[in-house]
Amino acid sequence: MPRPYAHVLLTRPDPASEAFWATFAAPGVSCVISPLLEIVGTGRAPDLNPYNGVIFTSSNGVAHGPAGAGLPAYCVGARTAEQAQKRGWAAQCAGQNAQELIETLRAHRPKGPLLHICGTHRRGNIAENLTKTGIITEICEVYRQEPRELSEAALAVLHGPKPVIAPLFSPRSAAQFSQCYKGDAPLYLISLSQAVAKETNSLPCRQHIIASEPNLGAMTQAVCKTLVALETGKTGY
Repeated sequence: MPRPYAHVLLTRPDPASEAFWATFAAPGVSCVISPLLEIVGTGRAPDLNPYNGVIFTSSNGVAHGPAGAGLPAYCVGARTAEQAQKRGWAAQCAGQNAQELIETLRAHRPKGPLLHICGTHRRGNIAENLTKTGIITEICEVYRQEPRELSEAALAVLHGPKPVIAPLFSPRSAAQFSQCYKGDAPLYLISLSQAVAKETNSLPCRQHIIASEPNLGAMTQAVCKTLVALETGKTGY
């Protein structure tokens, strides 16, 4: 088996990293999965009776929340909406980020109250901003993200001679990566958004790409483009 010309370092929880890697696994590329945040349920089980719908901003909220029983679910991202549909919610994608979701709900004025089923760390002040506009929204924290260190395998490739491509999907994981980072391998960062990229400004990377859109498709495209550039020696596009 030929030695890899590059490594892809994935820092999301295992199932999400494995699914992402499966979309572009290719000869000559190795993958190291080293989750920097572990998703742990809080044990909270919300009573849905007072609510006319819910908000999901990640698939983790869907996984750790209750089944939907046909209630409306307003989601950030198509993947989250798809996961919510599988759990019985009448789900729709209402935007690609928190701000787009807020704007969509302000425009369509769904009947409240709504419940944001989320983690203990969240961005965008969704419940607060919607409540200010008259769409009463409450919060139920069903999971938390516990930080983890980079694995020995991850540190080994970061200290090696081959380029390392590190896709980063959230500001928290990017901040944790910056804190844990050690190494001198050629580093190629790919960030989901400007907010994610801001957390890695101190890292010595060869190239830092921000996805054209904040979704899995754009992240996959950016990784594939970087791999092609490394294989052909045409980096710096």
